[in-house]
Amino acid sequence: MTTENQKQRFGLTLGPQLAAISIVISLAAVSFAAVLAGYSSNEALKRAAFERLTAVRELKAQQIEDYFSQVENELNFIAAEASLKENLQKLRSGISSLQTSDTLVTPEANENLKQYYFGSFLERYEAEAGSKADDAMIDFLLPQDPLTILLQNLYVFDPQEVNEFNNVLFEIYFESAFSDLEQSLKEFQNRFGFYDVFLIEPNDGRIVYSVEREIDFGTSVFDGPHSNTNFARAVTTAMAADPGQVIFADFEPYIPSYDAPAAFAALPVYDGPTPIGVLAVQLPLSGINAIMTSNEAWGDVGLGESGEAYLVGRDQLLRNQSRFLIEDREEYLKLIGQVGLSSSIIDQIERTNSSVGLQEVDTVGTRAALSGSTGTEIFPDYRNVEVLSSYRPLKLAGLDWVIMSEIDREEALRD
Repeated sequence: MTTENQKQRFGLTLGPQLAAISIVISLAAVSFAAVLAGYSSNEALKRAAFERLTAVRELKAQQIEDYFSQVENELNFIAAEASLKENLQKLRSGISSLQTSDTLVTPEANENLKQYYFGSFLERYEAEAGSKADDAMIDFLLPQDPLTILLQNLYVFDPQEVNEFNNVLFEIYFESAFSDLEQSLKEFQNRFGFYDVFLIEPNDGRIVYSVEREIDFGTSVFDGPHSNTNFARAVTTAMAADPGQVIFADFEPYIPSYDAPAAFAALPVYDGPTPIGVLAVQLPLSGINAIMTSNEAWGDVGLGESGEAYLVGRDQLLRNQSRFLIEDREEYLKLIGQVGLSSSIIDQIERTNSSVGLQEVDTVGTRAALSGSTGTEIFPDYRNVEVLSSYRPLKLAGLDWVIMSEIDREEALRD
């Protein structure tokens, strides 16, 4: 049996031990509660951020889908106008009549056009594309067809030549049709911000009208120098399409527009049951950029300091401008260099100040969306920065695009 003194000593020893154990248990409980509270807070922030991103994703998806639906509606409206059909028929007759002439082109006309291609066009191409064009490229682009040479001399090289060209057939068909079309199609172009508006006749696939009249004007989409372009493919497909069916062509560099990324929409024009040609428009990047960047007011739609909504095509390249290129060009260029984007692509982005069709976005989210999935996840974005992302495929006829709505993880989970 223990003595009284032993009991007292045992009590004195046990007391501090129990107190220490109690303190440890209390600290552990507090720490666990703090961790649990922190986890709950983190999860709440994450959940709220994903909800905001999904709301932005759906807003932008609806706006983009509405934009392309509006393009379809407007093309159908214009193509149904009797005056457009009448003038397209005039231009078709003019092409047929002029093709029978043996005296369309003079040596002077050939030389003038050659000077234009190797002079004005080449200078502007190199300035805007940011790359050199060799003689072989220009030689390939130079039209060989007499009717194309005539039309480009009159409408591309020196439009004043139209007033001095004395040809009854030309006056009856081309001058008359252009006079009637010019105001209405320019208004159509300006009202919806299209880069260009075209009419193409179906026999030769020849571009018989263009508001901007670049070097594709007068050429054939079947066998001309621009026949291997997204524009030519869209027009050729539209020629075999049903009435009212709009064919979209995804963004690709387009030489007549100095290699700027260009997308197109094309619609067959019918006169009764008979197809008489194609109405096409060149879609502007500006309209899509304005939608996706909220006119560069990302914070106003809940995307904070680092969030963005953007489009990606099947080729895993951007279809609108990167927020980070717009807001902090130097930091953006540094980050994409660090993730291994090729120096030639970075140089091109830097020269053109555009990431459209150049910036690769091969991420967990884009791969999932391009495979048909809709979801929210955390993963490194195209800058290799961790982001919270909400993604899904878009519903666009002929365009295999996905939409991403993202914000940097550090900002999203900041208390």
